[in-house]
Amino acid sequence: MIETTQITGVWGIYPCPYRVFDVDDLLANTSGALLGAVLVSLLLQLRSRLLPAPIAAPSDISGVSERISLGRRVTGMVCDVLAVLLLAVAVAVLSNAWQMHLGRTGEQIDAELTQRIAVWVPLLALGLLTLVSGRTVGDFAVRIRFTSATTPGPAALPHRLLRYAGGIGAYQLVDLLPGVLNMFAAAVLVLGRLIAVAAMGSRAGLPSLVGAGTPQDDAPQPQPR
Repeated sequence: MIETTQITGVWGIYPCPYRVFDVDDLLANTSGALLGAVLVSLLLQLRSRLLPAPIAAPSDISGVSERISLGRRVTGMVCDVLAVLLLAVAVAVLSNAWQMHLGRTGEQIDAELTQRIAVWVPLLALGLLTLVSGRTVGDFAVRIRFTSATTPGPAALPHRLLRYAGGIGAYQLVDLLPGVLNMFAAAVLVLGRLIAVAAMGSRAGLPSLVGAGTPQDDAPQPQPR
């Protein structure tokens, strides 16, 4: 996709190739991805032979699995941020490409329109995902779910909204603030979320404080041999 995008001038936006199409890049990048996949498969097989299967993790009195570690929660947060950034970049590129297809030059592109689209589309799309499923992209990535946010029925909608507001939604709302205030609020929010997750034994963090329940393990539980 990358090399074809380069040789087609970003799929026809430019009248000439954009950067350089290189067959060596195709061979090197594809071979690298294939080699990485093969090595991971071999390492997983080697680990399964050398190490015994772990026993299913016990749960405490609150029903929260001990497998929900600080690293797992932080990984989920990072995945949420990456989802916002990647979606924002994608819709911004599409906005600029559409404007160029309408005949606008680089100087005529409405940068303010593109910026608004890059902010509001991820906010609405990821918010809708959380309202429908009760989980954010990061929750799906690390296989956790929040108890009250996954309760079936309309009664779960307020909890799902709070789950979003207490998670990645807070970052996106902070992004609407102007200039230095945006950066300061984002830094305070990141620090506050990390402290909350590290301090709470359930690893619930800010979502639990705003009423979205506690996290539960949604990954397959390993069984003893």
